[in-house]
Amino acid sequence: MVSISVGAEWGQASITIGHDQTVHCAGPWTVQYLSRLDRDLACMSWPKSKELICEMGQVTAMDTGGAVLLQRTMTQFRRQGRQVSVEGLRAEFA
Repeated sequence: MVSISVGAEWGQASITIGHDQTVHCAGPWTVQYLSRLDRDLACMSWPKSKELICEMGQVTAMDTGGAVLLQRTMTQFRRQGRQVSVEGLRAEFA
């Protein structure tokens, strides 16, 4: 399992790739944390599968910056020919 997480100073935001190749996102996806989150996303070893599931059920906050980062990441995967789905994102963040 690959895991990137940041301590209390970053609001416990985390990105974890599970054994099932699901990407689990948690914590605040807000402008305050985006530069660090963006760097961490760029350094991850992503699953090679054609289908990628991003589980967002543990995201505690999302603003426009977080939505843009999520959309940009999904677009990058789609350009690589992958199918990307987002699951568990709260309605107020969609």
